[in-house]
Amino acid sequence: KGKGRGLGRHGRVDEPELPAGIVGEVLRPSYAADARRPKRFDRVEVHLEGRVCGQPHAEEGRPAADEAPFYSTRAGVGLGPAAAGGPPARFVLGAGEAPIAGLDAAILTMRRGQLSRFTFAPEHALAESGALGVPPGAAVAFDVELVGWTIRDDLFGNGKAVKEVLREGSGGQRAAVGSDVLISYAAAPAAGAADTSEAAADAVAGGAAGSSGEGAAIVARELLEYTIGSGSASPTSWSLAMDRALCLMRTGEACKVTCLAGTSFAEEFGDVVVDLELHEVIETVDLTPWHDGSLVKRRLRRGRGLQRPKDGQKVALRVDSVTDSAGEALVAGCPRLLEFSCGDGSACDALEFAVREMCRGERSIVICSRPSWCHDSGLEVCLGLASALPEGPSGGAVRPAGAVTPSDGGANSASAASAGPTIRFDLTLESFDEVVEFRAVGQEQRLARAVARKEAGAALVAAGRWLLASLCYAAVVENVGFVEGFTGGNRDRARELRRSCELNCALCALRLEDWTGARRACDRVLREDARHAKALFRRGAAHIGLGDFDAAVEDLSHCLRLEPGNADVQRMLQRARQGQKQEDESRRGVYTKMCAAVGSLPPHEAPSAGGAVQAAGAGADNAEGAALDAEALPSEEERRSSDQELIEPAKWVRLEGLAVRTELNGQEGCVVDWDEEERRWRVALDSGQGVLVKPANMVMRLSARNAKRCVPFGPPLPPTTAPPRGT
Repeated sequence: KGKGRGLGRHGRVDEPELPAGIVGEVLRPSYAADARRPKRFDRVEVHLEGRVCGQPHAEEGRPAADEAPFYSTRAGVGLGPAAAGGPPARFVLGAGEAPIAGLDAAILTMRRGQLSRFTFAPEHALAESGALGVPPGAAVAFDVELVGWTIRDDLFGNGKAVKEVLREGSGGQRAAVGSDVLISYAAAPAAGAADTSEAAADAVAGGAAGSSGEGAAIVARELLEYTIGSGSASPTSWSLAMDRALCLMRTGEACKVTCLAGTSFAEEFGDVVVDLELHEVIETVDLTPWHDGSLVKRRLRRGRGLQRPKDGQKVALRVDSVTDSAGEALVAGCPRLLEFSCGDGSACDALEFAVREMCRGERSIVICSRPSWCHDSGLEVCLGLASALPEGPSGGAVRPAGAVTPSDGGANSASAASAGPTIRFDLTLESFDEVVEFRAVGQEQRLARAVARKEAGAALVAAGRWLLASLCYAAVVENVGFVEGFTGGNRDRARELRRSCELNCALCALRLEDWTGARRACDRVLREDARHAKALFRRGAAHIGLGDFDAAVEDLSHCLRLEPGNADVQRMLQRARQGQKQEDESRRGVYTKMCAAVGSLPPHEAPSAGGAVQAAGAGADNAEGAALDAEALPSEEERRSSDQELIEPAKWVRLEGLAVRTELNGQEGCVVDWDEEERRWRVALDSGQGVLVKPANMVMRLSARNAKRCVPFGPPLPPTTAPPRGT
């Protein structure tokens, strides 16, 4: 209901109330587009017309005002002999500058453009200057038109640093401590300040630009990248005041900060006026899927709209400069205008990934610490960076395709470390073509575009650009979408296209060492076809990467039954069995200790005949205790795992579906016993950690340890020979 955000009980903005003794009446409402009100310390511009009421202020109604005003800004009445009528009155709210004491509280309830009539009781009608000629004990009525106001803030609450808005910002984003911003500021002595000292003369001589002050600039900075709270402003004493001012500003706002002598600048300069402008709040985005900071985009200027280029769209990208970490230019002839198709691999990987996250008209600095992603030799769009950068692994970003080897991440894998300089691109996305969305075209055209994107992905796979290829295949899977929406033969084509792209996504994920992504892609294929050999093989490779050797043996054994002569499957299965053997050896010590603890329990003694009779007699007395013991045992539902298998101590399970401790998903362990208080099973994980798990988060593992329960994966294989007659 808006609690804590200035909203009322029903989500409406709370209307400020007038103090007792002031009655208001709206003669003309405010502008509909502006619902803001001024606050204390703001400088307002108002037209005033005041009259003395004919009788004292009474509660039964506002008395009529006399015809002749004693104060009028339009007619110049009450403003002194040298004042000319016409311009509005200007004064600071709450500073005692209003003509009468009650005007401050009345103006705080108004909006821009509003015309209201306020009647003030005698205690609110006292003139601040005492020169308006209001009779003692008389009530007055003022017609007030709020023309506008200037937003002012006291940065330290003591009047030593006052911020005054010159131009309001158009963006909705505010800066905060720790934010990177793009700013400009210029400081100069205020009007009337005397700068006669040698220090002031030297500082003024080094200034580069003027400001709102009358004197020459003390310091000036244009388009400076600054981190709020870093204290790196020049001079350092100005940093705190600038930080406070920037935290109150929006993107595009310009303001004037007036600092008293000795507050933020040397006392020799006297009062100093600083013109400060916030051009942009720099937004930093990590463009890599594993978020390691190797490719970062820092936005310097916000673009138009929210649309970004997609695969296959023609883009026009302006490259203003390409430099290294020291600022030395790596490419000559900049700025350059590059035109290419997004996602086709025409440009280097750094530019391909960056343009996907830019809006039309946006300017950004892209920082790449992987030189292999900047190599562009042999590409359609070539900046000539290959000669200025060291060769990356296997020839840079272009790497020949090879066999699926999970331990080999390739040049584009998350673990591939590329030592070399850091490259900075200054980019501006000029434009990109408008293309009709996939789902807005017919089925035939939709499939044709999907096939074209698949072919582009195949070309990237052949070049070894695995990450960019995975984005192409993922776009096809997303755009083909719900296969049942296709009709006739298009449905089978769409299903086969989506399945092929899912498998290619798994291939790219394996080369990028994204084991979880590869397993998920194969799972989606195996839901539709549990006997798909290629999906089983690639999921087995992903299980090896995850360290789940039991699951890898199951998938690869099933794949080998489908393709008995496949040498790649045989080699991968041998690796899985070796890993399983090593894992069993590492767990042997844990199991030995567990079995030794079970063997140390006291032997069970059979009760004698007398003891049996005594126990039978005591059974009736302990009926209530037996009922409580039965409640402590797990129910039938609590004895079943998520795959409806019976849970018993010493059984091996795998944890899945944990929402809080997600790092435990996929780990295996042995069931110890049932916890009566927590109503959960105790599980001893292979890592040596003990956890309490719900039955719904447990899956029985079909492995060599549960050989009696081991069944082939998927439906049974068809018989190879015809059965004999009579069977």
